[in-house]
Amino acid sequence: MSPAIIIPAYQPTECLLQLVDNISSELDNNIIIINDGSSPEHQDIFNKLKHHKNIDILDHYTNQGKGAALKTAFKYFLENSKYERNPGVITADADGQHLSKI
Repeated sequence: MSPAIIIPAYQPTECLLQLVDNISSELDNNIIIINDGSSPEHQDIFNKLKHHKNIDILDHYTNQGKGAALKTAFKYFLENSKYERNPGVITADADGQHLSKI
């Protein structure tokens, strides 16, 4: 089993959809995305992501910052039995800064 991928997202653009599509087509990782208090105008991005397999979307109702988003995801990863077989996590940015290639 591969590491889970954690992606904190605040006001994401289509770059997040492209990143998730690339990850999903090249790798078989579980993905945890944190909506860190994004405005209603960005909810369509998260709604589209709900249709992907192996993705959990967590929500902060107000923006708490990247550090808090990562803490939320780490806690979720450690407390959720579906991730027992994942050896760890990899973090990525929602803006497409990181490539999905290994």
